[in-house]
Amino acid sequence: MDSDPEHAMPANMPSRIATDKIDAVFGSTDAVMIVSKQTTFLMQYACRVQKISKEVSRIKGVDKVMSLFEAKKIIGQTAP
Repeated sequence: MDSDPEHAMPANMPSRIATDKIDAVFGSTDAVMIVSKQTTFLMQYACRVQKISKEVSRIKGVDKVMSLFEAKKIIGQTAP
């Protein structure tokens, strides 16, 4: 018996489609997001993000870290 609730959702359901896209980008639904209230980009903040990224990547069981320093492409957009 499959107990995964995602498999009970229709494949064309918008939330399942979104989840599948997230899985394709990030690798799984087991993700941890670390956010900051920092509203301006400062070198001091960038150094902290880089340090946190390196430390998290060294944790046993962490397969992938994605941050500004691991991103291959960053696109800026203006909010509507």
